[in-house]
Amino acid sequence: AENSRVRPGLRAEGVRVGLKGLCFPPRDLQRTLGQQLLVLTAAREAVAAGPKLGRERSGVYVGMEADPEVCRYGLRWRLRQRILEARGVGPGGGAVPEPRLTELKDRIAPPLGAEEVVGTMPNIPANRVNRQLDLGGPSWTVAAGEASGRVALELGAGALARGELDTALVGAVDLSCQAVHRAALAAIEGGEGPPPGDAAVVLVLRRYDDALRDGDPVLATLEMGPYGGADPDGLGEGRARGGRGVDEHGRGAATENPAADSLPYAPDLRAQLGRSWAAGDLRDLAAAILAPKAAAQRIQARPGGREILLRRADASVAGASRASARLHRFAAPTIPALERSLLAREPGGEGPCRAAILAADAEELKTRCDRAVAGLRQGTSPGPGVFLRTAPIGGEVAQVFSGAGAAYEGMGGALLAEIPELVAALEARSPGLTREFSAPWVGGGRALPLHRLWSSSFLSQAHAELSRTWLQLRPDVVIGYSSGESNSLFAAGYWSDHDGMIEACRASGLFTEEIAGAFAAVARAWGVAEARWETWTVLCPVVEVEAAVAGEARVHLSIVHHDDECVVAGDPEGCARIRAALPGSRWIPLPYNLAVHVPELGEVAERWLELHRRPVAGPAGAPRVYSGAHGAAYIPSEAACAQAILRQADRRLDFRAVIRRAYADGVRVFVEHGPQGSCARWIREILGEQDAVVVALDRKGAGADAVLESMAALWAAGVPIAVEPLLRRLDPVPKPVERAAPPAAAEKKLRIPAR
Repeated sequence: AENSRVRPGLRAEGVRVGLKGLCFPPRDLQRTLGQQLLVLTAAREAVAAGPKLGRERSGVYVGMEADPEVCRYGLRWRLRQRILEARGVGPGGGAVPEPRLTELKDRIAPPLGAEEVVGTMPNIPANRVNRQLDLGGPSWTVAAGEASGRVALELGAGALARGELDTALVGAVDLSCQAVHRAALAAIEGGEGPPPGDAAVVLVLRRYDDALRDGDPVLATLEMGPYGGADPDGLGEGRARGGRGVDEHGRGAATENPAADSLPYAPDLRAQLGRSWAAGDLRDLAAAILAPKAAAQRIQARPGGREILLRRADASVAGASRASARLHRFAAPTIPALERSLLAREPGGEGPCRAAILAADAEELKTRCDRAVAGLRQGTSPGPGVFLRTAPIGGEVAQVFSGAGAAYEGMGGALLAEIPELVAALEARSPGLTREFSAPWVGGGRALPLHRLWSSSFLSQAHAELSRTWLQLRPDVVIGYSSGESNSLFAAGYWSDHDGMIEACRASGLFTEEIAGAFAAVARAWGVAEARWETWTVLCPVVEVEAAVAGEARVHLSIVHHDDECVVAGDPEGCARIRAALPGSRWIPLPYNLAVHVPELGEVAERWLELHRRPVAGPAGAPRVYSGAHGAAYIPSEAACAQAILRQADRRLDFRAVIRRAYADGVRVFVEHGPQGSCARWIREILGEQDAVVVALDRKGAGADAVLESMAALWAAGVPIAVEPLLRRLDPVPKPVERAAPPAAAEKKLRIPAR
């Protein structure tokens, strides 16, 4: 009768529990509520092929609601009283035959023994998982009605974000196909809506970078938007990637990803799978993760909850932390000798003619050696993975430092996990900078400006440490792009006390109120009460953009990257008019939205100078410093550094002038430090066909491969660097030989009724 109103397939009739490794006596489980059994089984399945769980740093969060079955024991205890009340007899005014009473009680529920007491406790579903998997972290059950699973997810993500855990098992369970549940729901909602459906779901959450580092399989990343209403766990607005990124640093930060605005919402599966109440949100999320059609989806949050942006992982995500290819180095005194070595695929040798080839296996090595030979004979580019020079490049070496606008979530994670000494060295010098970098990203693409600034600074300094201690690169020149000028001074040893600058920036209010946030400096410059500001990268000939901007008083061409790419910033309405005037251009919104490299910054010129007046050291052999203020090198001093950074910030920054002057001064090697490699791309465009070696130590999604490629190019060009230390660290681990496993005997399972 109970099944008559529930479609087949929505109701769980039993649970099959594998006996191998089971930590609980089967008799105990037979007297346990079905919700506990279902979520326990789901948790065992979830970790069977997943990451190895660390005991002390793994926790469990299970969303569930009170099980109506628990009420049976209360009815059993009060049955005599209820019978007498039904007869209209007072407690002392009648009797119920004991045999009949016992029979009725047993039909309602068995006698309550120790097994039933444990099996009905509301915290036990999480604790059973904790005990079964030997996890020492916190184990909670979460009761929040239909939002229970989602709130469990938010709590687990928050624990990961704050560094309290390294792994969070997040689950939800509900046996909604139950008569009492349905009757209560009908009384509240009138019986309308989809049918109930049973479900138990468990997800394994880790921080994205940790999963990459450990080579764990990654099914998807989760980016969690802000709460629609109150903030129940005090985490503030933010987002989590694979359980990362929600904490107090993001209060008030915008969280939408502008690149994902057009993504479809995941379908509501309640019509197909039933309404699973406490487990419904997680069940739909799991279905979206496993769905083959959508690469990215928005999961519609329940009222008051976070919206979740789901991105399914590529097959290449797992294990991406290590370099994916080996470096093979060929050198010879002449071009014919180098050809012979390549044709024989025999690395080694000495001489000015060099080929550095990245190859994952013998077949790829053969193909790329053949391409290298063709390049030597025909004078053509040998293509990716092959770095070929017939003579050393010569000239000077420049370290180039990118700006904070290039920062992105997860940057440098794979490399820093591979070489943790880089983090340790920076933490010893600048613990505050390290903390800023380690803080979870919030607000997605629109993370707070200071967080972007310090995160990019940390990676820039980590790359400088890599160049100095591992590659033993000795630069003749440092060049900074925008905020990269400050990083160049720190890396070259002219400035120290990075943490002091962090505190000064925070106290100044410049990056939170004046040139960002409320844009108070802009409002004063324009003579208005409030100002709005937009920043765009524009792909269009600069001369056309300059002509279009000329008629707009509140819009500026603020930065020139190369002849066909620039940055436009200012009043949103004015920017819209310029976009309309340049229909063939492409406009990309910049998440690092600051009023900088524009005359409006002059409103805070003295405060800007004060922020950048810092003691200057003169380390022996320190490289020359180039600035966008001069389009040339200058001699660092406390006043000169502050003035240079002001004069490249309160007017247009032309990166072309800096690079052309450095090249004219003899620089032939440009090594970009910091996130993403944009400066390297601009330098190639600026120099055109002029001979130069331009590399970047980071490329989005490349992990350690970007460093390996840069090292290969530098070695092939004859740049003096150390190769072996980093090669030993980044060399990919040989894959174990896969052997067919012998047929396993069928695991014995105990089938227990779900109800």
